[in-house]
Amino acid sequence: MARMFSNPSVEWPRVFEVLARHTGYEARLDALLDLVAAATRHPVVALYLADDPEGRFFLARLRRPVPEERTASQHADGGVAFLGGSLGDLAREEQALEAIEATEELYPDSVSAVAAGLPLDLPRTPELASAGATSTPLGVLYSVPLHRADVQIGLVQVGPIGEKPGRGLRKVMETAAEPLAHAVALAREQARLQEQLAEDEARSDVSRQMLRSAFEPDEFLRLLLDLAVKASGTQAGFIGLADESGVIHLHTAVDLPEGLLDHVELTPGAGFLEWLDREEGSLYLADFEQAAALGIRALLAVPLTDAERVLGVLGLLNLDAGTTPAEHSLNLLAIFAEQIQLVLGNVRLFEAFNRQFVGTLHALARALDARYPHTAAHHRRVTDWALAIGREMALSEAQLQALREAALAHDVGMCGIVEVEHGFQADFHHPSIGASMFELLPQGRAVGEIVASHHEWYDGWGFPQGLKGEEIPPGARILALAEFVVESTTADPIQGAMPPSKLMAEVQIRRGRQFDPAVVDAWMAIFERGRRSAPAGSPFQPCHLFKGDPALACSTCPARGTSLPCWTIPEVRCHHHGDPDCARCFVYLEAEERAAAAGQSVPPPATRQSARQ
Repeated sequence: MARMFSNPSVEWPRVFEVLARHTGYEARLDALLDLVAAATRHPVVALYLADDPEGRFFLARLRRPVPEERTASQHADGGVAFLGGSLGDLAREEQALEAIEATEELYPDSVSAVAAGLPLDLPRTPELASAGATSTPLGVLYSVPLHRADVQIGLVQVGPIGEKPGRGLRKVMETAAEPLAHAVALAREQARLQEQLAEDEARSDVSRQMLRSAFEPDEFLRLLLDLAVKASGTQAGFIGLADESGVIHLHTAVDLPEGLLDHVELTPGAGFLEWLDREEGSLYLADFEQAAALGIRALLAVPLTDAERVLGVLGLLNLDAGTTPAEHSLNLLAIFAEQIQLVLGNVRLFEAFNRQFVGTLHALARALDARYPHTAAHHRRVTDWALAIGREMALSEAQLQALREAALAHDVGMCGIVEVEHGFQADFHHPSIGASMFELLPQGRAVGEIVASHHEWYDGWGFPQGLKGEEIPPGARILALAEFVVESTTADPIQGAMPPSKLMAEVQIRRGRQFDPAVVDAWMAIFERGRRSAPAGSPFQPCHLFKGDPALACSTCPARGTSLPCWTIPEVRCHHHGDPDCARCFVYLEAEERAAAAGQSVPPPATRQSARQ
């Protein structure tokens, strides 16, 4: 009886639908084979591809039925692992089952078993260049070539069939050949590009790691100290570094008992170590009693100096069970001291460069803010809110420092975009561009992660990576809300600032969606605490503190040094902040709303003088 064919068909719309629905290479090929199987109602579909126009065809994907007992007991997910994908288990008609003879012997999970069913590769022969029936261990299959730009890139085999294909099968496959070839070629090319991108990203990451390691002096210091201990035959070593006041503290140690030198004053001249000859840079152990109490049997120490000051101390020691160091150990110590001094000198140079570079990024961000009056002090204001939230959430000093550096330059990536006229496209990329400007600095990774993620949403609907929840660094979650608050409380030529009640409502609506609930709670506590402590009828924060830029305008503003609300003084320079008028300024709106809640009123805004006056 002739087979009846109906949708789904292997035509252009269905093929593009498959490509759009799946992202992985194997998943796309499997879905295409499923489409062919459903359109032809044949359970076995094999796809052979070639790596080059002259090469053999290799079995890329195979779709075939799985015995029912194996499907139920071993493969509840409906597939057999094979070459990185899964083999389908399309329901078959009784006739197909008999023709395929789906036995346990034929379908175990092994490549050799697959080879027993279909060859893993095929020679490029004239017979395979055109459609026709071909005999295989799985029965007679209908083979159809796949061509792209007059080059055969592969072939698809469908079956099992009788001795020759029916008219309906030939028609379906003739229609399917061109879109199928296009889809397979597109999937392969996209997979190749994805692999190339992954390889390039891996190489780039390795390069960044290697370059970043050159800026991590602690690793160098520990390596040099470890080499000094081994070369001298001593048991332990330490490096103490001087702080800004010149006091030396233990910085790096190798094989030193924990806490051994915690209460030892390592600064030369302070009692434990004394100068033998300051000009020659030689030290001696002065406190033998303390050394004996600590179990130190022998100690060699040299100062680490530059032309200006003492940078630290390098020491090698043996403990109770140790022996006196060999005479050559002091010479080795001097050699390693020179290398450590070189590292410390480079560290000082790089720290100076780091400060200058970060300062440049912050200056670029301020330059962005200065483009329009209503964006003046945007980065500084965002930083103030971000640090306040961070302290409320008890962030560590290191986290606060990274948050500060990130906040002061979170939009600096806009400086690296030339297609600003493209609007959203420019905005979409600026976090990643900004992050890349920090990534090679010593603390750049922590700062860059905050910059890169400050437009991510807590529920995953942000950009550029679509991170969600704890995937977003804590600093970025804080920065996201801080920027929203600043933008919402800033008036521009089009609209006024958002009133406080509206702002709090909007933040609560976004709680758990755009913003981390813990960050929202911390900000609400800060904001409400500040409002409660402010006297009724006056600003909860003076304008020069709430905005505070441009600095020159605010430093000479007539509202400074007076107890009058700034909005009552006609000479105030609000136009420097881009405020259309005081009635739409957040400082006034907040005071008015708080006074109304207390049953009071505030003086109305004065008529402001022209910006030219």
